[in-house]
Amino acid sequence: MYFLDLLGTFAFAVTGTLKAKGRDLHLFGALFFGLSIIGLSAFVIIGVSVSYSFLFDPLQVPGQISSGHTLISFISCILFGMLTGFGGGIVRDAAMGDLPFAFKKGSNYVSSAFWGAFAFYVLMFQNITLAVVISFLITFLLREVISEFGIYNKVYKGNGKNGK
Repeated sequence: MYFLDLLGTFAFAVTGTLKAKGRDLHLFGALFFGLSIIGLSAFVIIGVSVSYSFLFDPLQVPGQISSGHTLISFISCILFGMLTGFGGGIVRDAAMGDLPFAFKKGSNYVSSAFWGAFAFYVLMFQNITLAVVISFLITFLLREVISEFGIYNKVYKGNGKNGK
């Protein structure tokens, strides 16, 4: 599970750094967006200490674990999980002066985070490790396989990034 935490943190650091590189920021600016703004803002919003949150991945899991331990409602738990899943990207895009990708037509960030959060909530009372793995797989598959530039659009519709 620690490997998934590191993998998620690395992935968000890379996307933040690439976004900064695309905007011609110097090394410090790229490191700032790659390491600090991406996932930490969501944790501040839900009240998790920043030093604690650095150990977790930027998927929906940390927000849901925090909200699940406080026994808040099902809907609130799902919303916290979703916010943790895509909140960092929204803050990153807004800080760069762009419309957040999660809000653009064709993006499935929000729906991927919802289904991952839903799966986690259903499974977290049975087995927390299984809940983390299954919700990670659901979120990853929905986001990377059935996304605007994923397999569905490239193969079925033919209008992906390298499509017709």
